[in-house]
Amino acid sequence: MSGEDANHNGPAGAFPFTAAFTSWVDTAAVPPARYSQPPSLSPSPSSPTKGGITRDKRKLKKSARKGKWAVDHPTRGQLWHHICAGNTSASLGLYDEISKSLFVGENLPGEAELAHPSFVDRDYFYTYYLNAEGKQKLSRLLVVMDHSRPDIVYCPLMAPVASLLLHYMDSSQAYDCLIALHESNTYKHMEHTRAGHEAFRKTFEKLVQRFASSVHKLLVQKTKGNPSVVYDNWITWILRDLPFPHLVRVIDCYLMEGLKVFYRVGLSILSLYKKSKAYEGSKDIPQSIQKFLQTTDLSPEHFLTVGFQFRGLSRSVIGAYQTKVKVVVTDETDEKGSQKRQHSVVFSLRGSGSTIVTPEQLHTIWGWLPTRFSIYQPNLVFTSEDHGFSINTFYQRCEYCEPTILLIKTMDDEVFGAYLSTCWGQRNDEDQKTPYFGTGESFLFTLSPEVKRYPWVGLVGENGASGPVDHSAHLFMRAQSNLIAIGGGGSDGVIMEGDLTKGRTKTCNTFNNAPLSKDGTFQCKVVEVITFQDSGEPDGC
Repeated sequence: MSGEDANHNGPAGAFPFTAAFTSWVDTAAVPPARYSQPPSLSPSPSSPTKGGITRDKRKLKKSARKGKWAVDHPTRGQLWHHICAGNTSASLGLYDEISKSLFVGENLPGEAELAHPSFVDRDYFYTYYLNAEGKQKLSRLLVVMDHSRPDIVYCPLMAPVASLLLHYMDSSQAYDCLIALHESNTYKHMEHTRAGHEAFRKTFEKLVQRFASSVHKLLVQKTKGNPSVVYDNWITWILRDLPFPHLVRVIDCYLMEGLKVFYRVGLSILSLYKKSKAYEGSKDIPQSIQKFLQTTDLSPEHFLTVGFQFRGLSRSVIGAYQTKVKVVVTDETDEKGSQKRQHSVVFSLRGSGSTIVTPEQLHTIWGWLPTRFSIYQPNLVFTSEDHGFSINTFYQRCEYCEPTILLIKTMDDEVFGAYLSTCWGQRNDEDQKTPYFGTGESFLFTLSPEVKRYPWVGLVGENGASGPVDHSAHLFMRAQSNLIAIGGGGSDGVIMEGDLTKGRTKTCNTFNNAPLSKDGTFQCKVVEVITFQDSGEPDGC
């Protein structure tokens, strides 16, 4: 716990269990719920407890969705910190050290004295019920985050999420949560570039068209063919317009499950808006949605229940749409931002010990990567020369690394592989309705004897950014305890079964690739996995 906060929250490292909000929240300004709000719950096995919280992620996920915790639940700060810390292996507890190096003296600088980092978007800068001291802490926290993660170019969600965290915990604990959210081994919680955020934002319209088509048709009609005026600012419905108790319950789920929750809540908002007929007589649909939310008598649980009823809204489907949208998003800021961190890929890999790729071949792969990852250094986390050919060992070494590069060198000295946007651990996600997962950022490639990249077919079609409809175009990754496969539809692009000593490769519908090995079958000489590492981080995912 930071020294600046110790007097407010008890002993260092402790959470306040006698009061829900920190002392830098104007509790008198927090509006009462307009619906029948359940009382603050006493500890029970299925809810947060003073003595500890379950480590079972499935139970946590269920509790977050259906817990019905009041906005002033006294253990919410502990719950949020526990959820965030469980999603990463990053080193936490560094706020004090970094803060002391940045700020001299005991007094907090005023909010006006601190320039907000460049990743902050003033249009998304919500402080909610923080008082003057809380706003100072928020500004200081954002500056520390900018110092810790200079690779973050544009992240409009950072400020509102940081503000909400500070309602329930001190600056040090909020910093831990933000670091964990940015380095989560499981789900994506924030985009780091303007292109990434724009893809996240614009994908919502595609999801409404697919999962709530009647709502989309209504918006087209009410906006005279221009529904973008509604969709452009949909995230502000959640961050700005929802009553505060509703927003807090959404954040319970968001911290547990990532950005997908925002999509589900957005779909819920539109569905309930349509059902309420709040649009009748309105000439300004965005304004009527805002009024509907700000005056709603529906409980947070009602919004969440409706949101989680949309079937088929999987991470792979969301990822496929986002990838399509990213193709048409031009972003000069990302290019400028990438100059903030220049690494020598060639020299970094030399030190990592790969025996498959040369520095020149690695440079070729790096030229194919999404910009946000091409600015990181490579990190070898698995090699069959050291770790053997067991699939179990493969999973132990890199199951939750994301993204990764799989490299294969055959007995015939052929070199090929895949860039995989999703971790192999996704196979265990209870939300998975099919054996396949992953997104359209993934691709196959060969390096020897031929250099060629095979991108997702959804990126090279003629359907614009509307999203693919052919199911076989979504078969990116498949995994079992004794099998890993990449690409599908017709055949597997690459598959290894039993262990990593041998495999097959054929043309698949997902990537429309030629077989990566001349004979279609191959014996592995070496198998490696490379992941992405910040220059200041220890080895590992």
